[in-house]
Amino acid sequence: MRQPDLDSLFKILMVVVLATMQSACWSFYAVRSTFSVSEAPAQAADVTETDQYRTMIDDVKRIAVRAPDACANETSSQSKGEAKSGEGVLLKSNCGQEMALLERELVKAEYKVVSWSVVNSRSKANNRAPLDVAKEMKADILLQVNSMERLTTSAGASFQWERRFFRSDSRWNIYNLVRVNSRTRTQIVRHAKDAEGRIQSGRISVSLNATVTAVANGEVIWFYERTLSEASSDNTVESVSFSACSLKNGLCKPWPPRLKERGQGEYSSGISGIVEIESPVEDRRRARHNELMKRLVKNMIDSLKNPSSPEARVGE
Repeated sequence: MRQPDLDSLFKILMVVVLATMQSACWSFYAVRSTFSVSEAPAQAADVTETDQYRTMIDDVKRIAVRAPDACANETSSQSKGEAKSGEGVLLKSNCGQEMALLERELVKAEYKVVSWSVVNSRSKANNRAPLDVAKEMKADILLQVNSMERLTTSAGASFQWERRFFRSDSRWNIYNLVRVNSRTRTQIVRHAKDAEGRIQSGRISVSLNATVTAVANGEVIWFYERTLSEASSDNTVESVSFSACSLKNGLCKPWPPRLKERGQGEYSSGISGIVEIESPVEDRRRARHNELMKRLVKNMIDSLKNPSSPEARVGE
């Protein structure tokens, strides 16, 4: 049977000794921060209707769509939060994902749709106004999307970070809740705030602004604007920071965990204290934006089909 490598045993022993010496000189703390939201009532869409709109909307069968003049340049997977970069991409288009979403929902609502790409390409090729292209394509109305935006906003709600303090160790295991003196608290809260600041803590929101023009006479007959935000239950954010405080002078320093390091200690509540790397925050945020945009587009189309319908404006 092979004898253990003495050099390896010595290295392991030194790691244990150094860790023990280090722990003897320092106190380790973890601060668990939870982002809480005091929800505000959802805001209805701002819809303006004209008499001409109310007269003709029931007879509208064919809609030409026009995209904003300036669009984000992303692939479908990037917009959905399924990819974090455009590496290896063969084809992509400005406005493509969001406008395809809008057109798909219009088709589901049983409209015939003249695509934004057709309106755009024919306008540029012949130096013609989009309204003229819409008339050529026998559309009843031109739906102009002025803006479709992904937002992270604090509007409509109040926010705060709630913090709890735990005993920890040099390997980022998290144990029981602990009380800390004011000096230590001030220092480790500062480290916690740094960690919190790296997390996008506003509400995930999307906004949509659109107008409708009657093709027959060029009159703008309908306006829609709304910002839609996630409910607080959809927007939970947590952050954990670690600090090491000297027993000699009481000074504390950040003690950031290494990647993929897992602690096996437990909170006093019995929840395992695990530090792990999740999927990129930006990708997850974009996926949530995409789902929210679907709801907003559907709300806009419901509003368009239903004149003076409060249910369509507030409902989702």
